[in-house]
Amino acid sequence: IRSTTERTTNFELDHGVLVPMYYLHQALPADLPLVCLSFSWLPYTDHFTFGQAVSAAAVSSGKRVALVASGDLSHRLIPEAPAGYDPMGVEFDRRVVEAVRAQDADALLHLDPNSVKRAGECGLRSIIVLFGALDGLNATAEVLSYEWPFGVGYLVANLKF
Repeated sequence: IRSTTERTTNFELDHGVLVPMYYLHQALPADLPLVCLSFSWLPYTDHFTFGQAVSAAAVSSGKRVALVASGDLSHRLIPEAPAGYDPMGVEFDRRVVEAVRAQDADALLHLDPNSVKRAGECGLRSIIVLFGALDGLNATAEVLSYEWPFGVGYLVANLKF
């Protein structure tokens, strides 16, 4: 984990970007512009504000925009999980799934940092950016699936307005 003051000039696309980009490329016109955004280690509130800025830019463009928030939930759901086991992983995933279902950004913004760390997640900030982008919009949320093969939590949801 890098400090929030360290500058990085070498950016690599990880599976959180490459997998959605692969499927988007298969389904969308080849000339459709795609922009990859990533989160940082700044506070959750900064990610929420960033999402609001993305939304404002999308609205001012006058174009139809899709925002894909990609990442895993807990990596510690079972003893055989890649990051080992911590019972907080199950609780963390339950809280995130419920917050997404209820569109409760406040619940995500106020998760206990120690619980989040124990859960070993890598998708919370992406979800918070999405919630920031949907802030003030009359959005609906549908949880399509939640599963945990390999001890890693995967949530698939559709939030739209």
